This record gives sequence, C-alpha cells and structure tokens, in this order.
Amino acid sequence: MAVTPASQSEPTIFEVTRQGQCSDEFFDPSGIDGLWHGKMRAMPDEESSSGKAPQPEAGQNSGRFAGGVSLAFPLLMGLIAMGGIPCGLVVPALNGAQERARQMQACNNARQILLALAAYAQDHGGDYPTGATANEAFRELFRGGYVKDERIFSSPASPFIPDNDFGKGPQFDEAVSAGENHWAMTKGVTSKDSGDTPLIFENPAEPTWPPQWDADVAGQAKPGRAWKGGKIIVGRNDGSVALEKLTVAKGMGTLMPGKEGKNLFELAGKHEILGVAE
Repeated sequence: MAVTPASQSEPTIFEVTRQGQCSDEFFDPSGIDGLWHGKMRAMPDEESSSGKAPQPEAGQNSGRFAGGVSLAFPLLMGLIAMGGIPCGLVVPALNGAQERARQMQACNNARQILLALAAYAQDHGGDYPTGATANEAFRELFRGGYVKDERIFSSPASPFIPDNDFGKGPQFDEAVSAGENHWAMTKGVTSKDSGDTPLIFENPAEPTWPPQWDADVAGQAKPGRAWKGGKIIVGRNDGSVALEKLTVAKGMGTLMPGKEGKNLFELAGKHEILGVAE
C-alpha cells in the first residue's frame, strides 16, 4: 500500500491523544492569533515517467502549505494604522502563528513517514527498513512502492531539502540522497515494540543516545536545530506525532524527563541512531 499525501481539498487533521500532540490545536481560533490561519495543503500525488513529480504551475500554490489570511486581516491592518491596536502586540502574534504553521507542516510530514513505515513493517514481519543512514532506510520505502513523494522527508527551517527527483525504478537510487532528508530514525525497532518508542525524530546535533538538539540555532536552517522555546518533533512507534519539550531553551539539550524521571529515549532502552546523510 503506497502512502501518498492527502488531497489538496482536505487539510490533514491530527487527533489530540496526549499533551503536546501535533494537531490543529496549534491554532488559536480566538484573539489576534486567530486572524491568521495557516492551512495545511497536501503535496501532489502525480509522478512523471522520469521519477520526478511535476511542480506547480506559475501562480499556483507551491503545495507545502497555503497561508490563507482571513477577511478580518485587512481590518486588523486598518486598526493598526489608526492606532487602535499596538503594532508591538500584533507582530509577535503573527510570528507565532507562522511558527505553528511550520510545526504543523513538519508534523504532517512525520506522520506520512510513519504511515509508510507501518505499511512496510506489515509486509516484512514487523521489521522496519534499515541501512547505514536514515536516508538509506527511507530509500527502501520508494523501492517497495510505499512512498511516491520525496518531499515528505523535508521540514521547514531545515538545511536538508529534497529535490523530489528519485531516479528510475526499481532501484530509485536518487531517492532521499545526501542532503535531502531531515529525519533521523531509531535503529533496530520493530512494530511489535512499545508504542511509545521514538521511531523517527528531527535530526539531532548529537546523535548519541539519548540524542541532543541545539536550541541556540532554533528556527534556523542548520543541522540539529530545535524549534523556538526548545522543542522537537518526535514520531512514536504507535504512529503518533508530538512536539516534545527539551530540557533547555538555550544550548544543547535532550527531551524533558517524564514522571519516572526518564525521557522517551531513555525509557526505550539503549539504541543506535540512523542519522541523516549530509
């Protein structure tokens, strides 16, 4: 079963099953923040014979996400111009909405990768693909027909940008090449392991166990970056995707420990990391 992005007419919705879950609750429907709506748009499912998906025509949306601005936005700008709302209050709110839209896009990509991995595991006795790097493991998803769009392996504010040219089948040797994958993966996990086991996560600055990320370069297109405020997106073995807090808002840090005094990676036991190929 190939996992492809949802249709462009229906934004992807995530159910909130635990605190921090990636969902439409990133968007506050009330107040100034609610005047800006970042609506997820899925990526095209079409594929040319060359293995490269067609790009949007001039004037069309790029397919990543459509930043729809409500009709109230011009009124908001008018109020700012007349001094009705201090600009210093509006700009941070809009910046925060943009940040949450980027996080939603990254969560959407992570969830599609998890769906493809689950389909692969179902056909391979519970085993996930593997390799020397996460790039090599994810390439097996193309070879098995589980993925048809390379762009799900990207993320906003990442130095790793897929070109969506994955070469000719059946080998698809150009798929998820070096510099085209944002997501690291836990080596040796099977679908039969605990659902809370971290399966994929944003590329860490330190690929040790537990991995660490750099909050000092939050929001920047640099390897190992965190999101602002010290947060990281993690996809679990049960298919859920969540924005997890780090132990720090500045500097290097790993995930915040839970009630047992251990974080998700520590609770999963010692594992190796399939890092990204740069």
